[in-house]
Amino acid sequence: MKIIHTGDIHLDSPFTSLNPIEAEKRRNALRSAFSSMILYAKTEKADLFLISGDLFDDECVTKDTCLTLCKEMASVPECSFIITPGNHDPYRENSPYNLVTFPENVYIFTSPEITKVEIGDSGVCVYGSAYLSDTKEGYTLEKAPLIDKTKINILMHHGDVDAMSSPYSPISMRQIEDSGFDYIALGHVHKGTEIKKAGNTYFAYCGCIEGRDFGECGFKGAIVGEIQKGNVNLHHVRFSSKRYEIVSHDVTGCSSFSDCIADIAAKCAEFGEDTLLRVELTGVVSESFNPDTEALQSIVSKPSYLEIKDRTLALLNMKNLKEDKTLAGEFYRALEEKLFSEDEEERRIASGALKYGLRAIYGLEIKA
Repeated sequence: MKIIHTGDIHLDSPFTSLNPIEAEKRRNALRSAFSSMILYAKTEKADLFLISGDLFDDECVTKDTCLTLCKEMASVPECSFIITPGNHDPYRENSPYNLVTFPENVYIFTSPEITKVEIGDSGVCVYGSAYLSDTKEGYTLEKAPLIDKTKINILMHHGDVDAMSSPYSPISMRQIEDSGFDYIALGHVHKGTEIKKAGNTYFAYCGCIEGRDFGECGFKGAIVGEIQKGNVNLHHVRFSSKRYEIVSHDVTGCSSFSDCIADIAAKCAEFGEDTLLRVELTGVVSESFNPDTEALQSIVSKPSYLEIKDRTLALLNMKNLKEDKTLAGEFYRALEEKLFSEDEEERRIASGALKYGLRAIYGLEIKA
C-alpha cells in the first residue's frame, strides 16, 4: 500500500505576520505545494492520501479553493483521499466540508468517535474521527473499534502525544504501544518527526507542508512510502517551495548600523530566493544605533523576503536617567520595575521600549 501522509496544510491561511502582497504570495505557494503532492500521488501511483487534520483554515477558506481542491483530488481517481477534520477545520454545519460536494474517492470522518473505513478489497482499514469544535477532549484509543489483525490498520489522529492535559485529543505513548495499529498518522504538530515505533506500532507527525511564519523554519513536506503488514517503509519528502529561516548577529560595540551592515549582508547572501529571512540583532550597542531594513535590502538581492528584529540592549547610563528631571527621566522611571524584572521576556520588552522611547524623546530617527 503506497501512502502519502500529510496534514496541517491550512489552505487560505491569512499569513497575518506578512504584508498583504507577501501574504498572497505565501497563500499561492501553499496551494502550489498541495498541488505538487497531488501530482506526486498521480506519478507515484499512491493508493492512499491521508490528511490528518487542518486541511483548511476554515475562517478564511473560499469556495473557489474548495472547488479547486475537489477537482485535483478527482484527477487521481485510483487514489483514496481520507480526511480527519482538525481543530482549525472542524466538521460542523458551516465548515468547508459542507461548502461543496467532494468527489467519490474522498472520505471525510464526521464523528467525534473513532470509526473506520475499509479501502476497497485492499486489506487496509483506516480509522479516524473528527473535531466538531476547536477543541476535542475525552478522546481515547480504548474506544476504537476492534481491529482485524489480519489486515493493515492505520489510525489518523489529530492531537498531542504525551500531553494528557491538552484540549487537543491527547494520547499517551502507552496507548500507542497497546493500540494494535500498524501505523498512526499524526497531525497537529507542525514540526515533522522521524518515524518512531512503540511496541509494534509505527507513528509520526507529518508536519506542515509550508511554514506560515518564523516559528516554522526550514523546508516542509509530507511522509511518503509503503506500508505492509508488519513492515513500514516511510520517509519525508519536501514539497515546500520556500522556507522561513532566522539568523542571529551580535552587533555589540557598534555605534551605527553602517558599522555592521557589510557583515550582516554577507550572512544574508548565504540564502537564496527560496528563503524568507529574519535577521535578529543581539548585543549591547550605543544609544545612537538604529537598524535600517531598507539599507540592508538595497545591498542584498536575495533572499526573497528580508526583515530585521532588533533584540539589542542600549548602553545607557541608568544612574543619570534615574535622577533626570526631564521627560526622559520620567519615562525611565515608569519602566524601571520592568527593566529589572525576574521575567526575561518582560526585561527584553521594557529595554526595547526604553531604547525606542528615548530615541523619540530625543528626536532621533527610528527605522524598522
